[in-house]
Amino acid sequence: MEEKKFLDMDELAEYIHLSKSFIYKRVCYKTIPFVKLGTRTVFVKEQIDQWVINGGQMMLNSLLCQSYKIKIINGEVHHPVRSTKKVTRWIV
Repeated sequence: MEEKKFLDMDELAEYIHLSKSFIYKRVCYKTIPFVKLGTRTVFVKEQIDQWVINGGQMMLNSLLCQSYKIKIINGEVHHPVRSTKKVTRWIV
């Protein structure tokens, strides 16, 4: 059986043995890595493993990506830029 790459709230609480309310607070304060898919909040298992290893501290790359909506591709920071046609494109 293939290992899951993404976890929902219930699966994450069971996986890291923490309460859902604790996890909800961390999501609210953006101190745990998460991804919003519409109204759903999901967690990338690899990022959660790294978060646990770091003692519950977010790495700089995760904070930058969530706070400033940037992408890091091959170690380069890509910022979203709004063109005059209201189409978002990524630049380095």
